[in-house]
Amino acid sequence: MNNYYFYRMTCDTGNAPCVFEKGYKSSNILTLACCKGGQIRNGKPVKTGLRHTVGNAMSNKFNDNQYIIGILKDRIVFVAKIKEAVLMADYFSNENYRNRMDCIYDVIDDKNEWRLKRREDFNPDFHGQDCTDQHQHDELGEYVLISEEFIYQGSDKSLNIDPSISHLMPKRQETKHYTDNDKGSDTIKQFVEQCINKGKQSNFVPTEYLGVKSCKAKRCQK
Repeated sequence: MNNYYFYRMTCDTGNAPCVFEKGYKSSNILTLACCKGGQIRNGKPVKTGLRHTVGNAMSNKFNDNQYIIGILKDRIVFVAKIKEAVLMADYFSNENYRNRMDCIYDVIDDKNEWRLKRREDFNPDFHGQDCTDQHQHDELGEYVLISEEFIYQGSDKSLNIDPSISHLMPKRQETKHYTDNDKGSDTIKQFVEQCINKGKQSNFVPTEYLGVKSCKAKRCQK
């Protein structure tokens, strides 16, 4: 079974999803470790975000394929086939990932329950120290999604939404989920496969570089 998750991005700075190591050095994997986490409803945290949803699905449905497609305005920013979903605690404590631009947290063991603490000296403009609400949303995502089969367009605006599936796209920041059993799935599958088969570039360029302004000004998706 194929699962396709489409969501509309508010910005693309190369941090969520992340295809970069420190200093915007291109890497060979795509990770979604921040943003698209949980929500706060009536003052209570709820694990409802895309990362939590896909992470749970991968934990329980080993034969399913999970694809995530990020849209900015009317174009494709990235398409990724998710290889694995790891707990945030495992990702942020793994030395192999510590130099990635989205590895902005340290893992704190609080009475045998992990929690995250912002790394003060790393990528400070992305979910900075003053973004405490965003930190909570991040942590509620619980999982980091990792892909080795992906296309990241970044600043390249040539890959637009196929008109045949434009009516199936999310209108706002909600996530649209489709499977092989849904109407229009054949067209979605063909389009997604065409994107993946286009192949990875060797040097990625984000739509916008994250500079001195905080990510609050960039309207990070939660």
